[in-house]
Amino acid sequence: MLFCDEYNKKSLNIALEFKNEMQGRLPQQLTQHCHPSKTVLVVGMNPSFNLEWIANSLNMDNKDAELLFSLDHENIENRLDVIRKFEFKAFNEHPYFKVLKEFLSVLSLQDNWNHLDLFIMRETSQKEALKSIGHREIKEDFLVKTNLNNYGKAQLELFKWAVEELKPKIIIIANTAASVLVSNIFNGGKNETTFDLDIDPNYRTKVFLSGMLGGQRALDRFSRLRLIKEIKEHIIVF
Repeated sequence: MLFCDEYNKKSLNIALEFKNEMQGRLPQQLTQHCHPSKTVLVVGMNPSFNLEWIANSLNMDNKDAELLFSLDHENIENRLDVIRKFEFKAFNEHPYFKVLKEFLSVLSLQDNWNHLDLFIMRETSQKEALKSIGHREIKEDFLVKTNLNNYGKAQLELFKWAVEELKPKIIIIANTAASVLVSNIFNGGKNETTFDLDIDPNYRTKVFLSGMLGGQRALDRFSRLRLIKEIKEHIIVF
């Protein structure tokens, strides 16, 4: 089974088990562009659910777009095929991904990366996303203890499995909340911007913690330059 097919199956099983926590929405689905052997994995927090953008992208009204992503509506498998095509379209056209591609082009890695979200639930409000996994709101100026509920833990196990399968040399966490969570879970909440991830004892991955690379909360110019410098220095090593 291809990586993306197995990931999508696991993702759907989590969504069906935790239907109420998922807000009744189908989860993140990967397309064929995501596969092992690529150098970089860029990680976000969770897929947003901007209904207006989704509806416009699919030439649907908002009601039909909402039904497309409903866990309770019929013909889930058929709708998942449409959703995966939408995911591929978003990967090529959404401003979020355009910013990531521009950033990676500076590193000459624009054709050598995958993208994955830490959590699979579709939720635009980060505060609500954190609340659903049993976490209180994260403040950017300090690290807080991470206590995930079973819903959050199930998604975290899926993320760990995906990293083991993808085996990236570099992981860029491109979201402040996700960076805090990853730091707490995998690096003891240490006040560090990079660390070695040891999910697979036979494979070393360097993690770079960051905020958003684009949008209203994007890194300032000099923080962005420092991040590029750190990654370039690691690229030279491997």
